[in-house]
Amino acid sequence: MSRAGSSGIGAGSRTLTRLRDIAFDNMIWILLLIGIIVFGLRIPKFFSIPNFLNVLVHSSPLGILVLAETLVLLTGHFDLSIESTVGFTAMFAAWLMGTGQISSHLGMNPVLAVVCMILAGALIGLFNGFFVVKLRMNAFIVTLATQIVLRGATINLVNGNIIRNIPKAFTLIAGTKVGPISVMVLVFLFLYLLFHFVLNSLTFGRRLYAVGDNREAAFASGIKTGTVIMSAFVLAGALAAVAGWTLAARFEAVAPNLGTGMVFDAMAAAVIGGVSLAGGKGSVVGALGGVLLLGMIQNVLNLSMVSPYYVDMIRGAVVFLAVLIDSLKFSTMRR
Repeated sequence: MSRAGSSGIGAGSRTLTRLRDIAFDNMIWILLLIGIIVFGLRIPKFFSIPNFLNVLVHSSPLGILVLAETLVLLTGHFDLSIESTVGFTAMFAAWLMGTGQISSHLGMNPVLAVVCMILAGALIGLFNGFFVVKLRMNAFIVTLATQIVLRGATINLVNGNIIRNIPKAFTLIAGTKVGPISVMVLVFLFLYLLFHFVLNSLTFGRRLYAVGDNREAAFASGIKTGTVIMSAFVLAGALAAVAGWTLAARFEAVAPNLGTGMVFDAMAAAVIGGVSLAGGKGSVVGALGGVLLLGMIQNVLNLSMVSPYYVDMIRGAVVFLAVLIDSLKFSTMRR
């Protein structure tokens, strides 16, 4: 074969590889576009501003939780406890603000209660990070144990009861609007803008990617890898508490099972959005796309009045798809 022929084949192969990489890097936006077109043509109410705003409102708590999981995934670890952190911190705040029989009888100011719940979430993250970093325990096992303990603690705190008398000041984040947009949505979008800036413009963000990509190399270059990983867990815990605040505010009540099952949706959204389970790769923008895709699917299921018995099957399929996409990306990168 002539040199011209072989170079032409090589150029064609490189072009195909580049196109494949572009497709994988933008997979979430391709899926979103396909979904919008298909669902828009089949469901009359789908293309409307109120419906899009509704998707954003319902996606906000999960979106904040996805952001929390993304930070930990970027370090190459998991945090299964974030869903229980959602429930525990929300119940803790409701317990602090209460004056009834099943409460602390403190009647704490709602603003102070929010601060306390975020601090509680950060401490939970610090607990996880300590055992993962200092004692080198497996993050999956540590956070799974924390998840179980926190769920039990949430139930025991109020003897399994639901707290419904939530102060109005606590629920303002969900009940207040700026124009047609809920403040909860604005907080959700602001957090994504903030962490997009942090990960792309600050030293901490670069160190987070470096640790997840190659921890040994990051350590050799002078990065305190343990501090970075612990910081990711602390931030994840604090963000999970914020997600708990928005969720409790939207429901205007706190049940002991608040947040159950959300961790799998959070991981699915992050991975579909391009965040690698192996760590070191992904972006906040991609994670946001994953949140919007899951929100759109849930919205379509509601508009189509799909039987609730099928919802868990569909959610499981989405999680499987997320892991499959991550596996395909990893295998193609190794070739």
